[in-house]
Amino acid sequence: KKEYCCESEGIGCQNIPGYDVAAQLEAQASPTWLKALMGDTAVGLKFMVSGLGALLLGCCLGARTCQQQLRAELAERRAQTEHELLHELQTTLQRVGAREGEISVTLMWDTKDDLDLHVQLPEHYGEISAENPECAGGRLDVDGNSCLEMGARPKPIEHIYWPKLDGTAHHQPPKGEYVVRVKAFAKHSNHLEEEANLTVVVSVQGKKDIYHLRLLPGCTDLRVGSFQYTGPLPHVR
Repeated sequence: KKEYCCESEGIGCQNIPGYDVAAQLEAQASPTWLKALMGDTAVGLKFMVSGLGALLLGCCLGARTCQQQLRAELAERRAQTEHELLHELQTTLQRVGAREGEISVTLMWDTKDDLDLHVQLPEHYGEISAENPECAGGRLDVDGNSCLEMGARPKPIEHIYWPKLDGTAHHQPPKGEYVVRVKAFAKHSNHLEEEANLTVVVSVQGKKDIYHLRLLPGCTDLRVGSFQYTGPLPHVR
């Protein structure tokens, strides 16, 4: 009966002649792969090696998962079309209450660094930026990251506009060539991020020009482009 219980049920084996209880317990406790690789090693060391192996495997799987997630995010970022960018920009403008007008210039970027939109006016009229938000009828009405301590938006924007010439505007925009620039004003961390992807939309009397640029590391002043304003349309008085 004892032999049957020991062989069939694994109990009552202590008094069976020639049965090594310690060896049987060690054999049951050790995984098969450990018995094959480390057959003569103590049980405690086997479990230590097994734990380290599991920890290493978990780290590898975690790193692989993070890598795949990062690749997916980068692929999604690269795959964003111009139509999607413009829709996101327009949605943000509406959310922050930006104004449309005879001329408008909008900057959107994808880092937490504080960038400034600058519009240089023709001849001696000066420049509009965060340092000089109003000039010759134009106005900076959205400053994306003026207070870094309050936290940067995921997609900050800056917006400069001249009101529509509907009879209520006190000034019409000066005629001539305008120059648009982007400058890095402040950093959100100890260093500027690797690069910033910029979208700049210039609208003159309803006609839009779109610029896609990158502000590379170390660059603090980037010329976007220029445009001409020749005066009000004939039907506007």
